[in-house]
Amino acid sequence: MYAVTADAYARLKEWAQAVDLAQEAVALWPDDARARTRLVRALALAGRRGDALTALDAHLSAQPADAEPSCSHEGPLRRGG
Repeated sequence: MYAVTADAYARLKEWAQAVDLAQEAVALWPDDARARTRLVRALALAGRRGDALTALDAHLSAQPADAEPSCSHEGPLRRGG
C-alpha cells in the first residue's frame, strides 16, 4: 500500500507526500530494501539531495551489494535532484 501510494505521488510530482509515505514505510519496515531505495529516490527528486545521500548511505550500509552503478536511485542524485 505504501509503495503504490508513494509511487503515485511521485508520478504526480507531489514530492513532499511521496517523501512522507516513504519515510513512514522505512520506519515501519526498516529492513525492506525497496522501501529504503524508494525513500532515497523520493528525497532526491524532492530536491533534498543531502537527505537523499544520508538515506543512501544508510541503505548501502545495510545492502552493500546495491552499490553497483546500475541502481535505480543513482540517476536523481547524479542529476542533482
